[in-house]
This record gives sequence, C-alpha cells and structure tokens, in this order.
Amino acid sequence: MFLATEQLPDDPNVLKALLLKERSASVQREDQFKQQIHSLLEALRLEKHRLYGASSEKSPDQSELFDEADALVDEAEITNQTNVLVSSAVETEKKKAPARKPIPSELPRVQRIIELSNKERQCPCGCTLVEIGEEISEQVDIIPAQVQVVQIVRKKYACKGCDDTIKIAPKPAVLLPKSIASGNTMAYVITSKYVDGLPLYRLSGILARYGIEIPRQTLSESVLRVADRLAPLSEHIKQHLMKSALLFMDETRVQVLNEPGKTPQSNSYMWVQRGGPPDKQIVQFHYDPGRSTDTAKRLLEGFTGTLMSDGYKPYRKVAKAQNLTHLCCWAHSRRKFIDAQKAQPKGKTGKADMAINFIAKLYAVEKQT
Repeated sequence: MFLATEQLPDDPNVLKALLLKERSASVQREDQFKQQIHSLLEALRLEKHRLYGASSEKSPDQSELFDEADALVDEAEITNQTNVLVSSAVETEKKKAPARKPIPSELPRVQRIIELSNKERQCPCGCTLVEIGEEISEQVDIIPAQVQVVQIVRKKYACKGCDDTIKIAPKPAVLLPKSIASGNTMAYVITSKYVDGLPLYRLSGILARYGIEIPRQTLSESVLRVADRLAPLSEHIKQHLMKSALLFMDETRVQVLNEPGKTPQSNSYMWVQRGGPPDKQIVQFHYDPGRSTDTAKRLLEGFTGTLMSDGYKPYRKVAKAQNLTHLCCWAHSRRKFIDAQKAQPKGKTGKADMAINFIAKLYAVEKQT
C-alpha cells in the first residue's frame, strides 16, 4: 500500500520504520516471484521433456548412479572391460563374435547322416578309408502345424446265443461334445488368440489353408464354450490363490467392441492376480467393464495375507476394510522422482536424485534375493 506525499509523517523515526517495512515486503515479494518463476521453469522443462524427450525413466547423464540394479557386475569384469577400452585406443582389436546359446537339449534330434561314396573312400595308395570319427552341426528345423483327423471308433459286440444283447464301447470324454474341434485344436486356437494375438478370422483363414472350414463365429462360440467348461477349474485355482501368503494385483485397460451400454472408445479392464508358492505360481485374469472398489473387493474376498499393488485407491480401501497388510509398488513412486529429476536444470542434482539412488539400492537387494 502506497501513501500519498501529504500522508507521509514528518517524524524521521516513523519514516525510517515505514521504509524498512516496505523494503521487507519488497524482499518477500521478490522471493515469491523467484519461487513462481522457478516452479514455472521446472514445469516447462518437464513438459518439454514429455513432448520431445525420451520416454524412458533412465537418466542418460547419470546412468551409473541410478541404474545400480542393472550395474551389479563383478569388479574383475569391470577392470577387464576398462583394460579392453584402453588397449583399443592404442590398437584396433578384432570384434569377438557373440556367443551363441546352445539349442535346448530336450528338443528331439533327427540325424541326417552324410557319407562318402565308395569311390571317395579309396585312398590313392590303394587302401580303403576307415571311419575315425564324425563332425556334428545342428540347425533348428520347424515343422508347420500339422492337421490330422482323429477317428473315434467304438466297437460293437453282440451275443451269438441270442439276438437281444448288443453292447457298444462308451463314448470318450471330450472337451466339446458334438464339435469337430478336439481339445488340442481348441488349445491351439486359444493360445494363438490370447498369447500370440492372432484374431479369430486369421485363425479361420489358417485352418482353411489345410482344408478345414471353421467360420470365425463358430470359433468364437467354441472359445466361450471352453471357458464355461473350464469354469470349475478356474474357481479351484482361485481358492488356492486366496490362500497365498503374498498376492500381487494390478489392472490394465482394454478396449472391447460392441459391449452393451458402452462405446467402443471407452475403457474396460483386465485384472490380474498372482500368488502361490515360488515353485507353483498361480496367475489368474479377470475381465470387468469397470475399475471400481466393488470389483477389487469381490476379487479379494476371502484373502487374508499380504497384498502388493500400486497406489490405486480401491486397493487401499479393501486392504483397510479387510485388515490386510498392504505393500505398494516402488516403481510408481519412482516415477514422481523421475519427473522431478527431469524438471531440474541440466547438469544439476538434487533430492530427487538421492531418492532415485535409494530406490535403485532397493532394486539391487530385490535382484539378489
């Protein structure tokens, strides 16, 4: 607030007090402006990084500091690599070819033996060459999917002594009665669709190349029927999952076309739960149109162990209501520090760097266990 000239006091001491007060207020305003400018510059740097920078959370300038979990290598190996770098600066070394991983021993082997002809086995001295060994090289040979027809032959029996007794062998248990698709066929279709990402119309075309005409609609109905048949198994797995001491849980967005009451652009969710003993891990997926607390509550009904999730509110609500031990994912917290690090002036370090370094040490401990 500024005073008019005629409002200024004549007392010098009062004037000094007013001047000191104005200077103090001016310094405070300047500090506030500096803080606002600093915040705006941080926001601008972060937004520019989001628009034009790399999406990775790794820091290109300080990778050794913040990637401790990935940099846990033997000290001797580091020394060796350093020596190689130094020596390569003096003289050019030949690049070593990367070591090829061996072909898994459990794969079946088919030998293709190549012999010398009788003529080639004749030595110029007149003797015949004798076998002293062999050289073996291997190639992976993939046989395309083979389609075969399984004929179910049920034998009939009749009594010679009378014409009334006729028996036939019972029908075998099949996954889909009255369907031409066997259990192996449906396993192939479901794996191709949900693991390899092949749409059903492409699978229909693949089968057509083998002369098997199964329309996409029939495949879709068969997949749904298999899901119904396997529902008891899914429920049994869930019961074991709920007995786990530690349960991991997350959800991810999926788009579903032609879903009743929703537009194709709206989000639906695939919830995933993982638990069980280390040697027998259980992973179960659950689709739901929403992402509400009710869904989380339904999926965690009967669970009494430790829940590991991100910071999504429904998990916290259910964990509190069911008195669960709730662990949160450090990766989600780390992203906030990554944003703060990106907003820093280039070449500067701060508290965000210290936090990321601490989290990296936690990752290193986790990697060792």
